[in-house]
Amino acid sequence: FMKDNDHRFSDDMSLWPRIEYGNIFGYFINRPGTYTQEQLLSWKQLEAYNYFESGFVRTVFAMGFGQGDQKCCLLKAKVNPSQRTPDLAHEARIIARSSG
Repeated sequence: FMKDNDHRFSDDMSLWPRIEYGNIFGYFINRPGTYTQEQLLSWKQLEAYNYFESGFVRTVFAMGFGQGDQKCCLLKAKVNPSQRTPDLAHEARIIARSSG
């Protein structure tokens, strides 16, 4: 995991990739996975959304890399566990194409 003081990262949300519901649907539903179509349609009741709304997800940082059609974005954040001290946060990362 990269250090929080890495100056290549920014907390500017305009750097985030353009991921919309259709991208998420295609990723989770059009291949074997954890979520059903009904679960995604009621996304506000999913545990991950509730973690975000409850403040378990700390600041999300973004860093772009690559060029042209291969341009990607790395998002990283610390996520507090629900039952333990926030000092022992998990480190979450996702890489997505900048176009979504």
